[in-house]
Amino acid sequence: MKLSQLLHKMERDARIIVKDTSRPIDRMRVYEGEARGIKRDDALNGYYVEHVLADDNVLVVLAGKPNRKEKGKWEK
Repeated sequence: MKLSQLLHKMERDARIIVKDTSRPIDRMRVYEGEARGIKRDDALNGYYVEHVLADDNVLVVLAGKPNRKEKGKWEK
């Protein structure tokens, strides 16, 4: 599922944290804020959701980008 599909189903004022699993652990967090803060043309919408966690009224999404060379393979 793409991140954009998940955002479409969420309430616009819901809090969300997006973490990129392909980055080093100290730079994983790529977005924190309300779901409405991620615009339609944002590069985050191309991420694919790997895991979804709920923590203290915040949705934590672990997501990654598919490798452009081999469709379906994940970047690491």
